[in-house]
Amino acid sequence: MGRPFLLLVFSLLIVSSAESASYEQWNGTVVDPILDVYGDPHSYSGNNLEPNASLTGASLSYANLEYARLRYVDLTDADLSYTDLTDANLWGAILANVDLTGTTLTDGILGDTTLTGANLSDADLANVKLAEADLTGANLTNTNLTNTNQQNAILTNATLTGATLTGADLFNTTLIHADLTAANLTGVNLTIANLTDAVLPYSILIGANFAYTNVTRGDLAGADLSDASLEETDLTNANLPGAILVGTNLEYTYMSSANLTSADLTGANIEGADLTGTNLSHASLTDAGLSFADLTGANLTGATLSNTTFSYTDLTDANLSSADLTTADLSGALYLNTTTGSPFYQASTQLPPSFDPVAQGWTLAFGCDFDGNGACGTSDITLLFQTGNLVTGVATSAPTEKFDLVDDNTLDAADLAEWLAQAATENGHGSPYLPGDTDLDRDVDLTDYNRLAANFDPNGIRAPHFWENGNSDGDTDIDLSDYNSLTTNFSAIGYGIAAVPEPTSALLAGLALALVTWPCKWFNLGQRQGIGRHLRTKDGRAVEDPGEAGLTTGRVISTGIAKSPQMVAGD
Repeated sequence: MGRPFLLLVFSLLIVSSAESASYEQWNGTVVDPILDVYGDPHSYSGNNLEPNASLTGASLSYANLEYARLRYVDLTDADLSYTDLTDANLWGAILANVDLTGTTLTDGILGDTTLTGANLSDADLANVKLAEADLTGANLTNTNLTNTNQQNAILTNATLTGATLTGADLFNTTLIHADLTAANLTGVNLTIANLTDAVLPYSILIGANFAYTNVTRGDLAGADLSDASLEETDLTNANLPGAILVGTNLEYTYMSSANLTSADLTGANIEGADLTGTNLSHASLTDAGLSFADLTGANLTGATLSNTTFSYTDLTDANLSSADLTTADLSGALYLNTTTGSPFYQASTQLPPSFDPVAQGWTLAFGCDFDGNGACGTSDITLLFQTGNLVTGVATSAPTEKFDLVDDNTLDAADLAEWLAQAATENGHGSPYLPGDTDLDRDVDLTDYNRLAANFDPNGIRAPHFWENGNSDGDTDIDLSDYNSLTTNFSAIGYGIAAVPEPTSALLAGLALALVTWPCKWFNLGQRQGIGRHLRTKDGRAVEDPGEAGLTTGRVISTGIAKSPQMVAGD
């Protein structure tokens, strides 16, 4: 019986040892047994968690391993999902293919670790030291990497979609083919990092430092790089359509053959940059500095170059078709005579003394020609209206400065009036266009009235409304103010010709009747001091929506006049 008894004792010792696995904290404390994150004994059975331990395939999900000392352990293929590793030291550990989903690793040390193929999605690694770590192919989707130290780390083919890296240090980090779609990299240090073929569309890189970084063929479509530093960064063949680079430092950056279509480079410093063959079509370079830049063969079709400086800028064979050169300084530009296309320039555009814009095929634009198409029309008023409510006034900014025709730093009714005067002059008329002339055909007639009636919207429910819709004052509605402007200026035979009083008066009376004899009535129409306008239905209920009141807009008869409700009811 002695031998069976010894075997039983030995078996119990093994079970006891397995059930009471421990881990060592970095201050020397031994935690025995290991607990889970809820404070209960963990079900883990295996080797104790200590430096250099072999823990391959260990199942430690939801374990509480705070302050664990796990230097050089081998946790290959282990399950550490939702584990608490706060302040843990895993320096030099092997964590290949480990599951760290949802794990808390804040303030931990993972320097020189192997995390190839590891799953760190939704994990919290705030303030973690990851210097020299290898995260090739790791999954860091939605991971919190705020203020992490990732100097010299390898993240080739890693997935960081939606990850937060605010304030992280990625100095000399390798991110080749990494996916950082919609990631937040605000204030990140990426100096001399390698992001060749990296994917960063719609990522936030405000204030990031990309100095001397390689982003060749990188995808930054729609990314926000405002106030970032990309000094001497290599963006050759990079994709940046719609990217925001407002105030960005692009000094001596390499952007040859890059795609910057519709990018916003307002106020950017692009001095000395290589933009050969770059696509800048429809990009905004307002107030940008392009001194000493090379734009040989660049595509600037439809680009906004207002107030841009081109001192010693090489424009050899650059395409300037339909570009807006308002107040641009081209006096020091090089090889301007080799450019192609027909850009629009103004009297404010500074050109070299020997350069003849007319001989070059350039078009002199007018101050009222906001869209640079060589004419002053309703499309220009639309752009003015899109800046905001002209009745209350809108403060000007760099992109909207050209709309400030009266130069008072505010966009309002004065600028609209000035536009109507300038446009009329440029179009060969001796008097300004008048409010109510929705098609700018020099008369205010039934066509204009029908447009106003079809879009009548006193509460601005269907905003925005533009000039051609009957909005004469540039606010957010089409109301009695617009109606009054139209009727005041009503002149079916043209307001450049003497009016015929009798027919005009009769027409005006008919128009007013059509507008006010619908199956509703204006409530307190005569009250003008801050009281809102209301509608009433046949039974006397006050309502806001014209449709609810029975108001049918947009119905016109074959003669072009809007039908009154009585006409509609009789259809």
